[in-house]
Amino acid sequence: MISQFIDRKRELAILEREWKNTPSFVVIYGRRRVGKTRLLVEFSKGKKVFFYTFMEGTKESQVKSLAKELVDFFNDEIFLSFSDWYPLFKYLSGKLMEKLSLYSTSLPMQLKAIEAS
Repeated sequence: MISQFIDRKRELAILEREWKNTPSFVVIYGRRRVGKTRLLVEFSKGKKVFFYTFMEGTKESQVKSLAKELVDFFNDEIFLSFSDWYPLFKYLSGKLMEKLSLYSTSLPMQLKAIEAS
């Protein structure tokens, strides 16, 4: 059963404002199970979005996993050639010719891998 989405008008308004400010970088951070992903799902209705959840692993395995998902989303095999964050995101920024939301969840998993490398 999907719960009712309530009491997030302020957060949705902020996201809508940032959506109009292109480019924009927004971090949504909080405890587990408070509705961060659901907020993004609700906000994303009718918008082109890319969702990605970082899993625990090395930086290399995370870059490779993200690259595979980006290949599927953009239908562009070049993403598989990247082994580090900077060139991957630099190339990705060049692909963003239209308004698109990129959502990365479980950022602490990504940061943990970066610290370990």
